[in-house]
Amino acid sequence: MPEIKHEVKTYEVNYQCDECSKGNMIPINHHNDLVWREFIDHKCDHCGHICNFKKQYPYIKYEP
Repeated sequence: MPEIKHEVKTYEVNYQCDECSKGNMIPINHHNDLVWREFIDHKCDHCGHICNFKKQYPYIKYEP
């Protein structure tokens, strides 16, 4: 089957801190922990607030 290509837009998706609304949440788990954990701990890069998510932020999203 031949390859088909088309242009897509690339977005970086961040999660803004619920506590201070100024910083972005970044993962604080060690790489080895990410393999088996259901939730990933994140820490605000502005105020230090900690919470967890099922996905890791930031991530890349592609849209047609």
